[in-house]
Amino acid sequence: MGLSNDQTAAIVRQYEHKLPLTLLSGKELPFGWTGKNYACQQLGERATGEWLLFLDADVAVAAKGLQRLQRYLDGQV
Repeated sequence: MGLSNDQTAAIVRQYEHKLPLTLLSGKELPFGWTGKNYACQQLGERATGEWLLFLDADVAVAAKGLQRLQRYLDGQV
C-alpha cells in the first residue's frame, strides 16, 4: 500500500489527546484506485453523520470558513 507523504498522521497524533480524534489506518490499496480516493471511500463507510467533510490535517481553513459552510448547509445563505 502506498503511504501518504504529507504530515497528516503526525499532526493528528499531536492533537488526538486534546480533541475527539481517531487516526485510522487504511486497507491495502486495490488495483485501479488512487490513495486519496480510496481513503475517502473507507472513511465514508465508517462515518455516521449526515454530512461528510474530508480535510487533511495539514489544510488550513479560511477564517470563519466552517461557520460560513454551516450557514450554507442551514439554508441561511
